[in-house]
Amino acid sequence: MTTSPKPCVNTRTTMTSPGETCVLVEWLDAHASSQWMDPADIDQDAFVVRSIGWLIPGGKPGHVVIAQSLGSDAQIDGVLSIPVGMVQRTVVLGYPTPAHTE
Repeated sequence: MTTSPKPCVNTRTTMTSPGETCVLVEWLDAHASSQWMDPADIDQDAFVVRSIGWLIPGGKPGHVVIAQSLGSDAQIDGVLSIPVGMVQRTVVLGYPTPAHTE
């Protein structure tokens, strides 16, 4: 597995279409409290989220974009756009071989 501290940079020489790379993205999410509190009681811990999906290169400027599902017609579903500044690390999980359809 390949890891990088920031958004995924593909190490392959070609990657021309979405869904050629499966990644895990670890990122910081915003979180809130829904009650009145003393400022000293504000949660100081980061809220880290781990998401897995198909990398969509160039999906949205300034974001790492992954899709949950890829259709045989090249359509995508379950799209998550994560601002680059929130990404803590990206792990390339694999480069799958194309599915065979008959």
